[in-house]
Parts: sequence; structure tokens; C-alpha cells
Amino acid sequence: MKLSIGTANFLKRYGLLKTHVSNNEVLKIFRYLKKNNLKNLDTAIEYDNFLKLRNKINFDKFFISTKINFVKNNLSQKYFRILKKQIDSNKFKQYETIFIHNFDDIKKKNHQKIFEFMNLLKKHRLTKKIGISTYNPSNLKDIKTSYNVDVVQAPVSIFDRRFLSSSVINILKKKQLSLQARSIFLQGTLLNSQKIIKNFDLKKKNIFYKYQKWCNDQKIDKRKSCIDFIKDQKIIDSVVVGVESLSQFKEIYKDFTSKSKKNYPKNIFSNNKNLIDARRW
Repeated sequence: MKLSIGTANFLKRYGLLKTHVSNNEVLKIFRYLKKNNLKNLDTAIEYDNFLKLRNKINFDKFFISTKINFVKNNLSQKYFRILKKQIDSNKFKQYETIFIHNFDDIKKKNHQKIFEFMNLLKKHRLTKKIGISTYNPSNLKDIKTSYNVDVVQAPVSIFDRRFLSSSVINILKKKQLSLQARSIFLQGTLLNSQKIIKNFDLKKKNIFYKYQKWCNDQKIDKRKSCIDFIKDQKIIDSVVVGVESLSQFKEIYKDFTSKSKKNYPKNIFSNNKNLIDARRW
């Protein structure tokens, strides 16, 4: 299982907790990545500020994936040139994967046109792979073989197990799609729940309390439990993790590489979209 570093909060505030990784801390993280031969980065055109550090970081040593928001951006030749300029100015060969950032919000009638554009990016070697980033498992049914999709990036966590259902796994296998898990800590709430859930109703709070009690009873760190769950899912090919500091990433990396027994709650999860989809909070 490959580990990819999410860069959304590098040099800017991002997410529910508005975390921010400073210039110096980003450089420390990249030195650690280089030392441990960790090369996968996850970003998006809308939050790739860290690329401004090109004079201090050799990006051609990394596999960089990005996302395009097709609600805000059109399919013009101008946008094609923007992607090409990003590659040339930051001196890496091509993107590892270019994802459709907002696949859930795209009308089906526009799929063909968008995938024609994505295939053009692949044809011109701007990207090695084409992916979709989605919150909804049912979207996988709408992907045709002719669309040439390689990777699906989706939220997977102890609380959110929708993409691990047998029907979804069968679609992934049938269409030979790689699954990349994101939001494995539910945007940090599984680690820092008190900061977020204070305004939740009691029904939403209860699952967090239940999870906290399980961790206390098992005497296991919540971070390790979240990671153990992900490591135990064989269908997952790679995982994106966001970090707030080098010290935090070291702990995450230690848990991912640990050979210790996997330990996580088997029956603490939810299908309530108002709980597991942070966009609804």
C-alpha cells in the first residue's frame, strides 16, 4: 500500500480545523520524505502553493498527482497550457495522476466531453493516469470502460466504509480500477473530535463517544486504530494522508510501517451521510 502526502494545508489554511503548515515545516517534511524514499504527493490546482518552493525542493524526484475542478474551469486550450506550464516550471516529467476533482457534481451528459479532455492530457503525456475523486460509490456505475479511468480516490475510514462494500469492490475489480483512500481521519475529527463535534446533535456525538470509549478500553491510540483499519483493507492500493507537522507525520509513518497486530473496532461505523460527509457539517 503506497503512502501519499496531502499538501492542501502546505503554506495555507485548509479543512475543518484550518490547519496550516509553515514554509520551514514544509521543507523539514520534504527532507524527511527524501530520506525515507517517499515520493508520492497529492495536490490540486486550487491549492498547490507549495510548488512555489521549487528553488528549494527538487520536484522531479516526486510523483505528483493533481485535481481539476470542472465546475470552475472549462476545457479550453488555455487550461491545457496552464497544466503544461506547471509541469515545465516545476521541472517534473509529468503528473502521476490528474483527477476530476468534483466528479459528484458533474452532470452525466457532460461526462463524454470531460473524459475526451482528460484523454487528451494523457495522449500528450501531461499525466500518466486519469482518475476521479468522488464521495459517492454509485458514481462508479457511470464510468464506462471507454473513459479510460485508472484510479478512484474516495473517502475511507473507520466511520465511512461505503467504498468497501462487496458491490463496490466488484465494480472496482471488474473495471480494473485502483482505489486510493483519502480522509482516513475524517478530516482530523477522528483524532481531534472535541474541537468539531461540540455543535453536533446527540445522535452524531454518540458514535464519537463510542469510538473514544473503545480506544480507551483497548488502550490504543486513535491514530493507530484508524491506520490499522486502512492497512487491513486489501482492496486499497494507496492512501493520502494530510499532516500538520513533521513530528505528526513521523508518527503516522511509524504506524503505517509497523508490523504490530492490527487493532480497530469492527462494528463502529455509519452510513449517515450527514455524519460521514464533512461537506454537510
